[in-house]
Amino acid sequence: MRNLPLHVLSGKGQQTIVEAIKLLENEKVEHSHLYLNEISFDEGIAQLKTHFKYIRAAGGLIRNHDGNYLLIHRLGQWDLPKGKIEAGESDELAAEREIAEETGISLEKPLRFLCSTWHTYTQKGKAYLKETIWFSGYSKQNSQPIAQQEEHIESAIWCKADEAGEKLCNSYPSIADVWEAWKVSVHN
Repeated sequence: MRNLPLHVLSGKGQQTIVEAIKLLENEKVEHSHLYLNEISFDEGIAQLKTHFKYIRAAGGLIRNHDGNYLLIHRLGQWDLPKGKIEAGESDELAAEREIAEETGISLEKPLRFLCSTWHTYTQKGKAYLKETIWFSGYSKQNSQPIAQQEEHIESAIWCKADEAGEKLCNSYPSIADVWEAWKVSVHN
């Protein structure tokens, strides 16, 4: 797991949020965790949502009967299948749909909640705050996944746990956090 800095900000109100946004937008510094001291989680998220376009997504860390894990390679990084939750859609249904769309792999039910991650990014000059709800799941399929080209997915593969862990821990910090959450869930 990468050891990225923990940034602690003290204070309440708009000035602390503005300082947090400046840290999040600084492309020269990687941030794994940002702790807003003295601001509740809900208050901090509500304030961040006033500065970013909020997106809610769902995805999964999926294993097959051979013990292999489903990964995608998108925009030069290893990743996990995920996508936006549509209006009226449950988190679990969105994860199932997105995984099937991005890889052609269907899942066995039920999925198990794994964790939630938050990250920011800029696209076409617009700043986004993205919450992703992650599930762990199982597929009876071991056939070659089919990469959804329209979503800029270059490849989709099954790989053993050690290879998956190496690829995901060297990916985006939020994806590395999903892998770490899975490791903790296995040992509990």
